[in-house]
Amino acid sequence: MATITRGTTQDDLVDPNFPATIVTDVVGVVNGTHYPQSKLDGWLPINQDGKLHLIWSGLQQPAPGDQYIVVYEVAPSTLLKGTDFVKAAFVAGLRTAYSTQTMFPAYVYNTNDTLSLMGIYPSFPKRPFKNPGLVVSTGTAEMNRTTLSDTDQLREERDDAGVPISYFAWGQVPVEVKIQIVATTDSDRRKLTDITALFIRHLFAFQFAKFGIGYKNLRINGETEADWQGQQLYMNSITIPCYAEFQVRYPIKLVDVIRDINIAQIGSVL
Repeated sequence: MATITRGTTQDDLVDPNFPATIVTDVVGVVNGTHYPQSKLDGWLPINQDGKLHLIWSGLQQPAPGDQYIVVYEVAPSTLLKGTDFVKAAFVAGLRTAYSTQTMFPAYVYNTNDTLSLMGIYPSFPKRPFKNPGLVVSTGTAEMNRTTLSDTDQLREERDDAGVPISYFAWGQVPVEVKIQIVATTDSDRRKLTDITALFIRHLFAFQFAKFGIGYKNLRINGETEADWQGQQLYMNSITIPCYAEFQVRYPIKLVDVIRDINIAQIGSVL
């Protein structure tokens, strides 16, 4: 719930921090008028950039300067920079680095597959390799309580009237990233292993840290060969133990429902 002063434009910012799942009522402070939800004559809720706005139109709205109360439920939000986010970051970073670098003209990435001299994949492609490639995957991610207990934080959030509206949790998740180098020649394998390791060691660490992804170590695991779809593949891999920051906002309704579970009663029924 929030008390808002009607502005002079069509748009009023209701909550600068959270979006909303549903707005249940909009009522004037002085006159007690319950304003209708309407596209043509009343209000409409808009979630924009993670913030709740009301868009007003028509005659049924408060006058500029009048106060009104908005009753709403905070939307659950998840910024889980876990396996999916970390994997996407490494794929994007490698594609950007290899598409702009000019030091190694034999290994230039292009989004147009027919023009690209190498592939950078989020999963192993189910087709023969015409060019060398990098395959990004994620390994184990420790989500157990013993891992998170040192960094997990939980805070109750309240509206202007002191009513609980959500629980906000944040912390870190360890996740392992593996970059597999796949080539059809031993020379390409060796060169791409060194180049990729140096990019990750020198160019990615500082930039990734801005987005909540951190790492200190990387390990080149050793060369292997395999026969795949009639091709002789020369492979190596680089493992990067990372940590990723996460943020989760739970709506108060979900928290209350979990609190009300009667485990003893459920157990007796089962």
